[in-house]
Amino acid sequence: MTKNPKIDTFKALLETAKRGRDPAFDQIPTWRAQYGGSHEIDGGAPAPVVRNITYELIESQVSTAIPAPRVDPEVLTPRHEKNARAVEELCASLRNKLQIERINDLDERTTYIEGGDLFFAAWDEKSGGVRLSAMSAYDFFPQPGVFCVEDMDWMILRFYATREELLQKYGKAPEAREEETGPLPLYLCLYRGTGREIGLFLWSEDVVLADLPDYYARRRRICCRCGAVSAGEVCACGGRTVERQDVCETLTAPVTVGQGEDAVTLPAGTRLPWYKPRHYPVVVRKNTSRHGSVLGQSDCAFIRCHQQEINKIESRIHEKLLSSGVFAVKPEGVRFEYDNTVGERVLNIPREHSAADFGTVDTTPDVSQEQAQSDRLYDQAKRLLGITDTYQGQADATASSGIAKEAQIKQAAGRLDSKRVMKSAAYADLDRVFFELYLAFADGEQPLVSTDALGRRQADVFDRYQFLEPDGQGGWRYHDDYLFAADLAGGAEQSREALWQLNRENLASGALGDPKDPRTLLCYWRQQEQARYPAARQNVAYFEQICRETGHNGTENATERG
Repeated sequence: MTKNPKIDTFKALLETAKRGRDPAFDQIPTWRAQYGGSHEIDGGAPAPVVRNITYELIESQVSTAIPAPRVDPEVLTPRHEKNARAVEELCASLRNKLQIERINDLDERTTYIEGGDLFFAAWDEKSGGVRLSAMSAYDFFPQPGVFCVEDMDWMILRFYATREELLQKYGKAPEAREEETGPLPLYLCLYRGTGREIGLFLWSEDVVLADLPDYYARRRRICCRCGAVSAGEVCACGGRTVERQDVCETLTAPVTVGQGEDAVTLPAGTRLPWYKPRHYPVVVRKNTSRHGSVLGQSDCAFIRCHQQEINKIESRIHEKLLSSGVFAVKPEGVRFEYDNTVGERVLNIPREHSAADFGTVDTTPDVSQEQAQSDRLYDQAKRLLGITDTYQGQADATASSGIAKEAQIKQAAGRLDSKRVMKSAAYADLDRVFFELYLAFADGEQPLVSTDALGRRQADVFDRYQFLEPDGQGGWRYHDDYLFAADLAGGAEQSREALWQLNRENLASGALGDPKDPRTLLCYWRQQEQARYPAARQNVAYFEQICRETGHNGTENATERG
């Protein structure tokens, strides 16, 4: 196999990234081991006992809350506002389709342990949708000296795959070696071209698997004999096909852009530019920001000294207790008989001695000071991370009332709020990546499920043609100027049980209308359905039927309340 001369250039970039990478990246294996309960003591013998406070404190912060997408147009017009709502529905629908809860579960722990992690999104042509991966920061090699992903000229990601997987997907793979064990590393370099377009170069060892200078350009296979577009490597006429970049899309049927008086119909044959995503498909989520690094701060780094000292102290307690015990005492030279008859345990003492001559000596040491110091270090580690007993769900005598406990929870959440803000920021960046990928590659109307103002689920679609606008030069362009944010609400919205209770209180207080009115009950159960209350959907269907039978459609109450 002929060696691609470009591979040396990208291998040199990888070595540059390794040499210039933040030293915190090299600490990631140490932090992983610490979270896993490592017995290692820095500069000393391994500890026989581990009290894993790192695992406990990180697990107490893990949140299952998924930020809700929020999209606003930069220029407020009715059409832009409608498109912004469509993008919100698209991103919300993708969260369900991608089973984001599983990705979030991994992402939460990885972020706290390593100081951050990565999301990598790619368009999957087979499924016609987005494929999302959560990656460890250890497999990220950023351009040295640049701390924002979008400012980088290049970056490299490391993946792993078996030789069989490479052959199946790319038709080639590095040659097999006798000493080879496990999957092979793959390196993917994303870079900016001369026109700021995004390029991709993928290799494993000395084999180039993909070389796409314009990664997001649309491509099609053209027959070298007849010039027709073909789906395979051989045309229907028998000629060989080659892959070429497709600059424009030619409409095969009329397309209506906009609605009402502003609607414009583009006839078949109209040529439209393909949209190309402007942002890298890589999003970094930081734990808490750290100056001069693309990676955030690891919780493990902050409490490592406390974990180490606690392990030493707990090991000392362990050794003391193992070497202690209760020993029998008797006069020297005395012999006695011991009857161990079932139901009777009798010690026969010689006549010249009394029971006072026999006894025990307890050598159990006092470990109260060690226990106190271990607990003291644990409390210090909790305070460093802003975690209280109330936040962990443990008994807290300082909270003497429900209001006081709620205040403590809010205080703890406030101290951890920066982590939640960084999570929301990462999801907002991820939503923009989703939007750009669908704008570039989602052909045809994409079905969505949306919820209207009354809480009713309804079918909807995402149509990329609705984002077309005149470019001022007689042509068309895709309008992608939208502001992305994410709402990771605190307090009750992070707990479904609390939200269920809040809905019940709103119903009882009359905030939704007359609690006896079936329209009010329908509104209540729609809200509970949104909060994933068990069997809420069946109750919604039940009260919808009652409203129909009584001549109400479930909307009058909302209208009357204004």
